[in-house]
Amino acid sequence: MKRLSFIFIIVWFLCYNLSAFAALTVEDLDKIREIVNESEVRIEKRIAEVDKRLTGDIQTLEKRLSGDIQVLDKRLAFHGSLIIALIIAIIGFVAVPMGFITFQYFKIRS
Repeated sequence: MKRLSFIFIIVWFLCYNLSAFAALTVEDLDKIREIVNESEVRIEKRIAEVDKRLTGDIQTLEKRLSGDIQVLDKRLAFHGSLIIALIIAIIGFVAVPMGFITFQYFKIRS
């Protein structure tokens, strides 16, 4: 029985909350509004700072990418020219001897 009464006392203390019976006054509501407005201002400042930082980061990335694109464009042009030169060299190394052999064949045949 002592345990049961002890448990009821503990539960009563846990459930009995004087703030539940309190009423909000106009001053309390004004304070709450001020707190909410201050937090909104702080959040807006943080958002503006993050927006500035992201804008700067995006501009930096755009500059880096434009530089990289120019380098890649130069490399691609060089490799294209190199491939064309190699194709011409292969054709020259194959076509000239083949033409010479063909010329000798027709010369010997006639």
